[in-house]
Amino acid sequence: MEHQALTGLCLDLRAKRMNKERVSHRVFIAISLPGSICQVLERIQAELRKKGMKASWTKPGSLHLTLKFLGNLPSNEIEPIQAAMVKTVDPISRFDLSLGRLGVFPDVKAPRVLWVGIDKGTDTLEKLFKTLEIHILPLGWKKEGQRFLPHITLGRIRKPIFPSRMINLLKDRQIGSHLFEVPGITLFKSELTPSGAIHTPLFQARINHAYPDVAQFPSTSECLSRIDLRTFVQLLVSRRFYLGSNFQNTVECN
Repeated sequence: MEHQALTGLCLDLRAKRMNKERVSHRVFIAISLPGSICQVLERIQAELRKKGMKASWTKPGSLHLTLKFLGNLPSNEIEPIQAAMVKTVDPISRFDLSLGRLGVFPDVKAPRVLWVGIDKGTDTLEKLFKTLEIHILPLGWKKEGQRFLPHITLGRIRKPIFPSRMINLLKDRQIGSHLFEVPGITLFKSELTPSGAIHTPLFQARINHAYPDVAQFPSTSECLSRIDLRTFVQLLVSRRFYLGSNFQNTVECN
């Protein structure tokens, strides 16, 4: 009886592990934005909305700067991505970025995506991007064919706009110089819903112990209840996390 019970338990654990491996998440790697920057971008969205621009606006809590979109990723492939992220930030010193000009993709003749670019810090940002590509290349991810153009998507334009009007809308918006520190790179899970995409941070590799906004991440108890011992020891040894009132997310919390 004991042997049968043990065999049943092993089969049950194996089935659960296989089910977990089959579960996939739509994920991407990005730089999260502080609340102050999100407020600036939200004001720009409001101004353009008042000017009559029709768009599916990115919610303030979902604003980010994408580095690499990975698509649907099985749960068992997330840990190697996390390791690659930690290797990516290891040689990088903390740095600042500043908001740049407004722009559209693909062009003003047929604008579909409205974005804010980056001004200061683009050299270090591009170095970070290229280093990330090097470390995820062995995991099966190809390098981007196009030049890296860092931007924050404000919305997707729904109604056609005459090129001359689009140019005026872009020129009239004075963003100003708004600096913000890059705390690290974050792995986000993206869930598509009828009301828009919901982005949930799963993991953050921090740059030189630059602490992120604790409000963005799960609590210490939530994370510690889901972390396996081996991962915890690895992170403890690497000293890439901070334990305070909140667990600064260098562990998978999904």
